Amino acid sequence: MADRPTIGRRTLMGRTALGSAVVALGGVAACTPQDPDDPVPPSTPASSPPADENPFEVERDQVVELVAFTGRYRIAPFEALGEIYTDQWGPGLRVEEAAKVTSTLQPRFEEQSPPDVFVNGGSESLPLTELVGQGALTDLGPLLDARTVDDEDVRIRDLLRPEAIEAGTVDGTVVELHYALAVWGLWHSKGLFEHHDWEPASTMDAFMTLCEQIASTTSQPPLVHGGLHAETMATLICHQAIKQGGQDVLLKLDNLDPDAWTQDAVFATVKRWEEIAAEGWIHPDSATLDAVEAEQRWLAGEAALVPGGSWLESEVGGIPEGITAAFSPLPSLDATDELPYEALGTDPGLPFSVPEQASNRNGGLEFLRMALSEDGVRAFQQATGAVCTVIDAADQVEDPSAVLSSVLEAVDAAGDDLFDLRCLRWYGELRTAARDTTRRLLSGEATTDQFVATMQRATDRVAGDPQVTKFRRT
Repeated sequence: MADRPTIGRRTLMGRTALGSAVVALGGVAACTPQDPDDPVPPSTPASSPPADENPFEVERDQVVELVAFTGRYRIAPFEALGEIYTDQWGPGLRVEEAAKVTSTLQPRFEEQSPPDVFVNGGSESLPLTELVGQGALTDLGPLLDARTVDDEDVRIRDLLRPEAIEAGTVDGTVVELHYALAVWGLWHSKGLFEHHDWEPASTMDAFMTLCEQIASTTSQPPLVHGGLHAETMATLICHQAIKQGGQDVLLKLDNLDPDAWTQDAVFATVKRWEEIAAEGWIHPDSATLDAVEAEQRWLAGEAALVPGGSWLESEVGGIPEGITAAFSPLPSLDATDELPYEALGTDPGLPFSVPEQASNRNGGLEFLRMALSEDGVRAFQQATGAVCTVIDAADQVEDPSAVLSSVLEAVDAAGDDLFDLRCLRWYGELRTAARDTTRRLLSGEATTDQFVATMQRATDRVAGDPQVTKFRRT
């Protein structure tokens, strides 16, 4: 894949159980066919829109099936988008939540009966390389070339932030629509830090000092993380290494180079986290917690810091009164970092795809077109507190929460220094290895040498596997 690393100016807009249960979308039919005992049939608009407003020739009354890893955003935004689709097309959108996307969808792809649109994500997402290699995903070029819902003179392509298109492009073909972007960092309680006169640390030396202050003052571990989803911490470790070594480090990691994980910047960053774990500054329950449980422990005051990103508020279902969540970038490794402390790793989120063999493929494309309408963007933002990947979507945020305000301030401070690591999203085996070995590192069960050796072996296996489609960045 030929693309450039996304270190550059970004007006970034940041911001479950495996089930077969179908979620009702307001007055929308929750299953199809409709239950004959349901006294309230779905409403259907009286007439079809003109042809130029129906670029995918969607047929009236065909349900669109969406399978989604809702994750950090929960079900509310999908309900809101479903209502918008129903108002136009009836009878509605059928949503199935999937905590484990691979377990849910791989059999359906094998049986050639995939849903009409799906959101890939989570620790058990379908590897993008495999889907692309199998020709399982629809080319979204026609979607990008279609007119927007709100203005016939504007194409979808012109509506989206460039990084959203880049993130979903494989070998020149757009196969994913990244609907939301997030930024990664650390969260703390502003009130707690002000009470103790603490400041977010800008270097790892300062971070070690801060952790010591927190531990001695509160008699609690300074940091809690979700070890069951330790690929989050693996990503943050990579982000710190990229801040230390710049674009070269990013390219080696994403391109599966033979020294990707043995680079000096990676080794030095991992070593600092090994030291933090050895000091006992990580909550002892972290290895058994998922991401939400870790965030809830932090909200309960069991730790002063929790890693994550701009999705915090929607993932925990709202910040309790009395807590002012504040976002800060990751500490620099030291004064020699190529990127400044303010630099932020980004994460294209909510990757929607339309399967090539979907029974209502056109309906899936139309759902995405309507999700990018002004009503769709507004509904998503109101339901999540996050921001879509539509240009100037941040301007539509009215009365942003303290969480979103904190994130937007950090993005503004980052300026040009935003970047996007992709290897842990692209390659399932690499993501699994990162999750497991990072959990062991932060539990004191693995050394830095073992960490980098494990990750490099996994990288070499992926790089040498002819069955795995490779992406390359330049």
